[in-house]
Amino acid sequence: MIFLGPFVLPTSDPTTWKAAMAHHKSHEWAQGAIDEFESLRDDYSVFTIMKRDKLPAGAKVLGSKFIFRTKRDKDGWPTSYKARLVARGFTKRPGIDFKEMFAPTAKFVSIRTLIALAAARGYHIIQADIDKAYLHGELEEELYMRVPEGIRLPDNVCLKLHRSIYGLKQAGRVWNETIHKTLVKLGYNCLRSEECVYRRTLGKDDYYIAVYVDDLLFVGPDLSEIDRVLDKLDRLYGVKRLGNAEYILSVQLIRQAGGIALSQRQYLLDVLARFGMADANKSVLPMQPGLQLKPCDTPDPSLQTQYRSAIGSLMYTVVATQPDLAYPVSYLARFTNKAGSDHSAAVLKILRYIKGTLELGIVYKAKRDSLVGYVGYSNSDWGSCINTSRSTMGHVFKLADGPISWSSRIQSRVATSSTEAEYIGLTHASRECQFLQNLLTELGITICGPIELKGDKKGVIALTKNPVYHDRTKHLRLTEHFFQERVREGDIVVNLLPWCPRRSRRPSRRPLWPFTQLFHYLRPSPSYQVLNKTSPQPLMVNSEAEFEKLLKIADDTDPGQTNAIDPDISKFLSRGKLITYVDLADSLIPARSSLLYYDCVKAKLGNVDESYCLFAIPGMSHCGGGNSAFNLGQASQRDISLGGNLQSAIFTAKDNMILALIAWVEKNQAPDSLVGVNYVNGDKRLGVAFERRMCRWPKFGYYTNGDPTKASSFACT
Repeated sequence: MIFLGPFVLPTSDPTTWKAAMAHHKSHEWAQGAIDEFESLRDDYSVFTIMKRDKLPAGAKVLGSKFIFRTKRDKDGWPTSYKARLVARGFTKRPGIDFKEMFAPTAKFVSIRTLIALAAARGYHIIQADIDKAYLHGELEEELYMRVPEGIRLPDNVCLKLHRSIYGLKQAGRVWNETIHKTLVKLGYNCLRSEECVYRRTLGKDDYYIAVYVDDLLFVGPDLSEIDRVLDKLDRLYGVKRLGNAEYILSVQLIRQAGGIALSQRQYLLDVLARFGMADANKSVLPMQPGLQLKPCDTPDPSLQTQYRSAIGSLMYTVVATQPDLAYPVSYLARFTNKAGSDHSAAVLKILRYIKGTLELGIVYKAKRDSLVGYVGYSNSDWGSCINTSRSTMGHVFKLADGPISWSSRIQSRVATSSTEAEYIGLTHASRECQFLQNLLTELGITICGPIELKGDKKGVIALTKNPVYHDRTKHLRLTEHFFQERVREGDIVVNLLPWCPRRSRRPSRRPLWPFTQLFHYLRPSPSYQVLNKTSPQPLMVNSEAEFEKLLKIADDTDPGQTNAIDPDISKFLSRGKLITYVDLADSLIPARSSLLYYDCVKAKLGNVDESYCLFAIPGMSHCGGGNSAFNLGQASQRDISLGGNLQSAIFTAKDNMILALIAWVEKNQAPDSLVGVNYVNGDKRLGVAFERRMCRWPKFGYYTNGDPTKASSFACT
């Protein structure tokens, strides 16, 4: 097996004492270790030194080690070299050395919700860090630990632990219980929907605290209340005040006039460097549309470690700030134990996509009315997984005009129809919707009316209102009717997504479709980039209104160009005829966009059959190509020589799109069908491989009888 060369795992921080002493910063690491040991012993009374012959009978002495980490600022520059003493807690015995170990942390969706709230209301966001948080919890058990390598003490001594220390299985739980009791005493109540978010109401104002281990995020309108809490925590534990939140959990917060932006630029730069992709070429898409992979039968063990490390790094950015990677990463995560060269190539494509989108991020708008309600979008494919025949579902929820919650995952069982797959996906989305509703209510955000959840299948929407399609849905699990109950009780209202005018049609949806379509509804989180001739530099705009304004300038500057998104093409049709075609296997332009534009033109202008017709070409990829009879008279790149143009391209009578257009204009003979041609090995000189009849939308060509390689054997129905 050959693995791609740049996929390596270099790291700048040593992992052992020996490596630290061989490092070019060995003096800093050694001094950091000494300072850590003395601080734990003298300042925090975490342990005392005792002789081993004083140990109780049967007592187990835990191992210990130093963990080395370079602290960096928001721009990635080193600020200090830290050594943290930890216990090797994996040797502890349940029920003897510890009882309970679970410790909650604030969910990213809750943190994003608080940031969206702060953006909409103009609240302060203050960040603080508890110094050595785990050391403030007192242990119930008697525990002993070896002296770590690098600390010079007699061989016959060990350390008796009095307080919790990093590495103990119960350390997180002990600290969580400690900070919880303190915040409650300070007047803050823990939310039931989120154990690590606290709220206090003073008059008409609300204050919030989010706890993520030792990182604290304060959100509120008045700094005096936040300072009061910080002063108390500083006296109890020692607090590092970081001021206005700028960089928390590897996420950068950027205050701007229109709201707050979230970015992981520095984290992603580190990921690219770690996997040797810092200078890689950029990719427009994170994944090849329609990509289907199978588990590798003979996986390379060394590759699996590298592959899992890459997937883990990407999963963190998906959870934190990048919903656009939710589907690609979740799909590739299915192969963490059986990855091959094709899987690693797909990971590298994601990294190249990241390289090209470092400047994009999530934006929450500074508008109070944007908190009145939130909206969700849900979509599912049907049976896209070639290994299990299961469907993939995804959803996105927005608040303050930015995404706060998203998910893409494979369904737990096989769906027997596209309606069933969509129904299961909406049920999953409705559970997240219920959680968000509970969270927002506890945060004091008033929700006006039912939550709007948008899907793309009329059958599912009808099923939520009435028990139709009983024969096809009677086997659904009881838990999958949670969504229907929420709709009937008025908590959720389901509407049809605007991108999808429903028609009966043959082409099936590609597996990547839910990702690409749902991502469209994350706007205006990424900035729009607009180019026009009046400006020497690209103009970056952050709203639909600014985009429309610049689009008008472009129209006024060059009126000879048709606005590609305007359905009013009456001026064009008054002077000629128009034939358009849509590539149903296009990997860059969603086919539904072209079909939707055609319907928008008809809705705007009425019956346009005498001037405008559309042909949908199954199997045709972007700008020609694919496995279909895609040669219709349009010029693909191989049809035009260097320096040539459309007029100089050679078309035969078989490739009749241009001839059909001429006949329509000159003889008023509208084309009902075209003949598509596929050449042997894509070369006209080798002759025709087969023909197909391409029909005017919404009809398709179906085989009747005769030679299947001839267009005459197909009819439009």
